[in-house]
Amino acid sequence: MPDRRTRPSAAGDDTPLGKAGIFIKISAVIIVLFLVIISFKMFMDYTRLLQQKEILEKNLEKLDGRIDELNYYISSPMDENYVKKFAKELLGLVPPDEVIYITDGDK
Repeated sequence: MPDRRTRPSAAGDDTPLGKAGIFIKISAVIIVLFLVIISFKMFMDYTRLLQQKEILEKNLEKLDGRIDELNYYISSPMDENYVKKFAKELLGLVPPDEVIYITDGDK
């Protein structure tokens, strides 16, 4: 006659923890899925932040160039050539003896 201690019980609980073991396994699966979802979301946020960083760095380079240009205007001596250059480039003024031709070359 076989020994009763080696056979599984009639309810099918062959683990020492019984029903608690199933609960632990289900809980572990849920926790792992939760961690995978959180990790994926964090990865998506990270890639979005990297893209924003690249855009901001490009804007920073443009602004650094503009700062250098403005510093040039500030540090230049206030002679006649400076005034003419400032009036022409920044204000769009033209000396009276200069002729401007407008063409449709952009079409």
